[in-house]
Amino acid sequence: MTIRVLMLSSEYPPVLLGGLGTHVFELTEGLRELDCDITVIAPTKTETAHHVDRNLSVHWVSMLGSLTQDTLLKAVIHSNRDCLRYGLELLPGLPAKPDVIHCHDWLSFPAAQQLARRFDIPLVSTVHLLYSTNRMWGESIDREIFRIEKELCRQPDAVITVSESMRTLISETHGTPVDRIHVVHNGMDPALYLEAAANHAETSRLRHLYAPNGERIILFAGRLAPQKGISALFESAAQIVAKDERVRYLIAGTHPWSSGAEILKYHQKYYPQYAQLWTRTAFLDQVPRTQLAQLYQIADMALVPSIYEPFGYAALEAMAAGVPVIATRAGGLAEIVTDGETGLLVPVIPNARGEHRVDVKKLTEAQMFLLGDDATARRLGAAGQRRAVADFAQEKMVQSVKSVYSHVANRVPVGAMS
Repeated sequence: MTIRVLMLSSEYPPVLLGGLGTHVFELTEGLRELDCDITVIAPTKTETAHHVDRNLSVHWVSMLGSLTQDTLLKAVIHSNRDCLRYGLELLPGLPAKPDVIHCHDWLSFPAAQQLARRFDIPLVSTVHLLYSTNRMWGESIDREIFRIEKELCRQPDAVITVSESMRTLISETHGTPVDRIHVVHNGMDPALYLEAAANHAETSRLRHLYAPNGERIILFAGRLAPQKGISALFESAAQIVAKDERVRYLIAGTHPWSSGAEILKYHQKYYPQYAQLWTRTAFLDQVPRTQLAQLYQIADMALVPSIYEPFGYAALEAMAAGVPVIATRAGGLAEIVTDGETGLLVPVIPNARGEHRVDVKKLTEAQMFLLGDDATARRLGAAGQRRAVADFAQEKMVQSVKSVYSHVANRVPVGAMS
């Protein structure tokens, strides 16, 4: 049965800031293969535009006005108003009314909620990361954002989240009954990462560029944000390069306000104690997924040292590429990586105030262990790749989400969906 879906997301290619945008892209691509009709509304930092390709219609709504707002909340509300206005004009002109509206996190919920009410369309939300987890890395919580997030977790016809850890956290934080929350692990098409291994010419070029003297490469891919354990990463990396001069770090990720070159200058100025590290670290900014897939081919290991991760696409992508992963035992990462079998897990330690920190000593030891044991590194990489391909397939995720759509489109009560 063809299902018509209106998807609202805070990011969509070519703008990908993290796992949320990756998930939405993988989901829409998979739904297209199941003959669903997908309409996406997402903000863009450029001018408003749209593109139609068979059963996928993407509408990028300019958020230039939002960029002048002085707080995250104001920017998100402004962007949602723009997307809501766009949706109110778009929907009456569609060939048929959507069967379901699907939004992702509180960032796109206000517009989705209003459109669902205005056109009497069932609403599905996916909760990727609770804003309230910011407490774990010492950030304060805005009460209005917390209120919006509570509605996101309680009001929709169905709530999806990406890990068992997140299901527990949502229920404990916002009181949503556990049986109303559907766990659908993120999935992905591993072809991009498998095919990159066959591009020997590009692999050779990148290795000569970043490790011309045969250095070992340790790769981090993700946002340069406190949640991602950046401070622990640098503290640990400084210890590694002090012990092994043949190690280099590649940092492929974004920062909201700075380029890679600016980040390097900042750290050189304010963290002179890591001077040796900065000479062996390349900040690459955000890179396209095709280039990231190729970077994994030159990496000896990948680090995912997050303080909390609802799922962990960075770990899954590295595993799909066959790269041994060192991650934290935090949230969904422990559901992806099996310690000692498909990667290594290191602890995250809470303090009395509820703030968490990565165990830097264990993170350093894990890297030194894999640097000194190539056979184990290869074994973990191969096992991780098998698990990524077998257990986190795009098709499995898409089929599960489509099942939720089918039930809410037919107004089936949540309790009857299991």
